[in-house]
Amino acid sequence: MEPYPDFAARLGLALLVVLAIVALRICKGFARFEPLVYGLAGLAGCAAFINFGGDYHWWNQGIIARWDQFHLQLGSKYFPELGYDGLYAASLLAQEQTAPDLPLPERVRDLKTFKLVTPENQSADLSTVRERFSDARWQSFVTDHSDYLENTPPRLWRVIRSDHGYNSTPAWTFVARLFDARLPATNATLTAFATLDLLLMAAMFALLFRTYGYRAACLSLALFGLGYGWRDIYLGSLLRLDWLAATVIGICLLKRERFATAGACFGYATMVRVFPILFLMGPALLALKALLRGERPRWPLQLAAGFAATLCVAFAAGSTTGQGVEAWRVFGAHIGAYRDTWSADLIGIDTLFLGGSANLLASSEQRAERRTLQGVRESLAKWRPVRVAVVGVFLALAGLAIWRAPLAETAVLGLVPFFALTPAAAYYWIVVLVVPLRKGQAATLALLLLSAAMHGIEFIDPSPIQAPWRYALLAWGYALILIVWLIPDLVQVIRQPRARTN
Repeated sequence: MEPYPDFAARLGLALLVVLAIVALRICKGFARFEPLVYGLAGLAGCAAFINFGGDYHWWNQGIIARWDQFHLQLGSKYFPELGYDGLYAASLLAQEQTAPDLPLPERVRDLKTFKLVTPENQSADLSTVRERFSDARWQSFVTDHSDYLENTPPRLWRVIRSDHGYNSTPAWTFVARLFDARLPATNATLTAFATLDLLLMAAMFALLFRTYGYRAACLSLALFGLGYGWRDIYLGSLLRLDWLAATVIGICLLKRERFATAGACFGYATMVRVFPILFLMGPALLALKALLRGERPRWPLQLAAGFAATLCVAFAAGSTTGQGVEAWRVFGAHIGAYRDTWSADLIGIDTLFLGGSANLLASSEQRAERRTLQGVRESLAKWRPVRVAVVGVFLALAGLAIWRAPLAETAVLGLVPFFALTPAAAYYWIVVLVVPLRKGQAATLALLLLSAAMHGIEFIDPSPIQAPWRYALLAWGYALILIVWLIPDLVQVIRQPRARTN
């Protein structure tokens, strides 16, 4: 496998950004170049995010990420019929109907068990899935499916149905259907869908510039484009970044003291991706601090009201997507089954244990066994006391930092429980772009150096992107950076009693 040409560019730009910023801090004579340096860092991030205007990635067709849109656009538009288990079965049936000479894939993902099986051995019977459709809706699905069939590169089409199907919440499904429910799948519509995230990112960064200023926003842009783990996974998809926009805008609104609206943003992010609720742990702890001191600030009630109202609206909206309130129960069961397997690209504290040397040096068959529910549980059980202690250390350090931090900064510190409490796919770590919103630049520079190292490793050794050891290294890198990010707060807490004594 040949390295992608942009790996070297990302490596070089990340190192240049770090060196330039360090030079600004060391050499006072360079201070007049500060606006230029930070501006170029932001431009480098923008250029990298759009792949420098090139098309290096086999899962993209121009700006359209057909892999993603196959799942998200078809999955949401036909959610009333497909639910969470019918996409691949319906796809196989549509292919047999419109392209019978095209070979079926050797393996597809069974969306009830998440095991790779032959097309004939799916638990979802093809005829049963067809019966969920009216004739008109089936013809519409076949027509949309034909566009993917005709315009998707063959090597992608052979493996696209080995992914994990459609996994979005009913609330996200409702939002997506506002755009795609009545439009056919064509290059024009898929291109339009691909621009939605770009518009959201433009709005998000505009508010970042207004709220946190030029320097912080430029550094966030640099992390946004030059980071490792989410390279190109979002470009050209359908509303893949709405949760990120809502989370970051929510932090900005906390800073601007628009508490109810901030709560609504966090509520939306939670209802479409679940884990962003962890970014409210900091504000919740700060509210508890105020309560213990006998204070009665209004902001916690306003934040909670906006959050709760949005949850209620999103729950109701998700219940209108064709399967009623039952859609939420089915979603929970589906995600539970999905999380019963362990993907190589998951990043969190569990990765520090499951990505250890024993797993990295194991054969592919042994690693596959250890990624099953039983294998993951057995591996984690061996480390349970240490794992609990490590999680406790991270949360304690975060708590100390939150206890002393301003409100908006406590939400930024939500990165720590995000790492400690849930293993998330590496591409969700694009949220590290919020790190520059907290005082100090050391963590931002460390993240850029880590990204440069990972891009360099992949440039030198372009083995498959799911190589477990890479994500184990990335997880260890995040762990060390987060600890260093929090240590100054611990030091200040230790020093405070001494200062009072003196």
